Amino acid sequence: MCRLLSIGLTVWPLILNAQVNRTTEGKRQEAEATADRIIARFYETLDFETVYKEYYVSGDLKSAEVEIIVNNFTQGGLGAFNSREKPQIDFSAKERAYLSLANFRWVSSAARWRRDQNAKRCGASLDTLLRTY
Repeated sequence: MCRLLSIGLTVWPLILNAQVNRTTEGKRQEAEATADRIIARFYETLDFETVYKEYYVSGDLKSAEVEIIVNNFTQGGLGAFNSREKPQIDFSAKERAYLSLANFRWVSSAARWRRDQNAKRCGASLDTLLRTY
């Protein structure tokens, strides 16, 4: 009986861990699938605003991200201005700035990725041509 209890106590954490890992793996796969859909949608339009409107969570989380990113960008991080010197920018202007910055970053990233893919493809074809001659 004691031996059975000992085996049970040894195996039980492994069973629980396996269940957690399956759940985590499922969530990871779901997150990857969602990310793939977002990237595919961006490549369809090459406009981050479309992704922002269709996929971003609305409400406090969205406005907090816009506030944080734009404030850090315009004020050079926390403490760059004291409270009297901080520019007062309305949220719609901050959101436009956020979308412009994000669009620049996403399009730049897409261009770099495309350039790297073309370089790999051209490099492979160049190697083939050099071997032929």
